[in-house]
Amino acid sequence: MKIFSSWDDYSPQNLELVNLLLKYKIPSIFFIECNSEEKLKQIKQISEIDRLVKIGSHSINHPQDLKLLSDEEAWKEIKGSKDIIENLIRKQIDWFCLPRGRGDERICNLIYKAGYKYIRTTNVFSVENIKQGVNHTTLHVSYPWRKEYNGVDMLKLVDEYLEKAKKKNGLFHFWGHIFEIERYSLWNELEQILKILVSEIR
Repeated sequence: MKIFSSWDDYSPQNLELVNLLLKYKIPSIFFIECNSEEKLKQIKQISEIDRLVKIGSHSINHPQDLKLLSDEEAWKEIKGSKDIIENLIRKQIDWFCLPRGRGDERICNLIYKAGYKYIRTTNVFSVENIKQGVNHTTLHVSYPWRKEYNGVDMLKLVDEYLEKAKKKNGLFHFWGHIFEIERYSLWNELEQILKILVSEIR
């Protein structure tokens, strides 16, 4: 079984989160939109911190729905962000995270054409290993407002899907946003999750 985390959107507290993830040695990727100097600075900072932490593209401007854009507009968001980030960090990036999880076959084809290998969605409850193609996730770290959770406590979901990932020798891929960690005061709960996961890594 493998354990992996990903985090969406720029936040001044992303670096605080990076340090927490490094403390527990959780391999992670940060998807940051690249439409300002402040965000570009953070992308470079994160890319230089540690081999366990990587950068992926989250578009240039984080459009509400890539499907509503023309091919030309979508290409600018998809390929343009890849070029900007790669020129900045001097490394190839292979991951693209769909803003708001919204995409279709046309958008996915543009993402692959741009040279990405992996597309991350916002779908949950998958424990399948990462392969070339669309990657769904296991759990979204948030309060159980997601309708799929049916009000079940996050730590219970972690236990349940860790067992499923172990049985399949699959991937436990959790993701989130710093603004939700802040909004719902989830820092302690997140650290509890990391403590559970690090015991599996060891």
